[in-house]
Amino acid sequence: LSNGSFYRLVPNPWDLVERQVPLPLLPILQKLLRTDPAERYQNASALKQDLEQIELVQTNLSSSRKDPPMAANKLILIGSLYAGAGSTFVTLAAAKALNHYGFPHAVVELPVNEPELYSLLYGEKHVPKDYVYLPASVMSGRTNLVEWRNKHTTWYPTNPGGLEEGWNPSSTLKLLYALKHTTVLLDISNHWEDGGIQEVLESADEIIIVVDPMISKLNRPQSNKILKKLFALRRSKESINIVVNRTPGMKFFREADHLLPKSPLFSLPNFPYSDVVDSVWKGELIQERPEILNSILAAIRPLLSRIAPSSFLGDIQQNKMDGMIRRIFKNIS
Repeated sequence: LSNGSFYRLVPNPWDLVERQVPLPLLPILQKLLRTDPAERYQNASALKQDLEQIELVQTNLSSSRKDPPMAANKLILIGSLYAGAGSTFVTLAAAKALNHYGFPHAVVELPVNEPELYSLLYGEKHVPKDYVYLPASVMSGRTNLVEWRNKHTTWYPTNPGGLEEGWNPSSTLKLLYALKHTTVLLDISNHWEDGGIQEVLESADEIIIVVDPMISKLNRPQSNKILKKLFALRRSKESINIVVNRTPGMKFFREADHLLPKSPLFSLPNFPYSDVVDSVWKGELIQERPEILNSILAAIRPLLSRIAPSSFLGDIQQNKMDGMIRRIFKNIS
């Protein structure tokens, strides 16, 4: 009926592959997938030879490069437009992505937040011995304290026992100034109007506003008020972005487009709730599961490009390709 042709209702799979595969590997992958068997690699030795050639070129390029510079001090403020949108989930997703690529950073939970991070990290089991919570160290002026660290992430959860006596809005800035990390992810939950956040909003390098598919919440007067306030700040609008958490697909974007002051920077999938529950029972963060982390890494690159220097992102692509080459060598050896 179609004379051998057809109308594609979904994106071309090859287009999707090209976005995921490093450029030097594309010719090899294309040859492996040729329709005519005679045009494919005829044996593993021929494939191995081409891979070795790519590896040699990339090794020479890497040896001629200087170590990538670390990012300048950056404060990334992440907050939910309304309660339940998922600022903590997005913060942890960003932390796990940065940790995956070996980029040092700190995650700070605003002290006035409900102490969620401590529970998510299973603090009863993992909190370091003699650990002092950041607000307590700021109020007391103590330094050289034990850090709660997991590889490239340093955690600063809210004290589950409550706020320190004497804590006030100005203490938030003192807390941020006390940090010695080059990159800080600050989770403020939905405390946009907290007294200590006003000055932070003006000094943050990036502001991430998290929403979810609940259009009824997105369309609330309070939500509109906060959006107008944030986008009225005297700063580059490029540094204020919206992220959609638990997105169900393109239908949401079509229906919500007129409610948002700008297009979302990226969106995170609606991961199955059963997976979330299973992770909790196993005592792990769902963002650490390989299949979940892979989805996060594919989605969150626009944010990483705003946090990390371009040379670092080049190394992300290089590391990705090196990993692919190693896996292929392992399978054909």
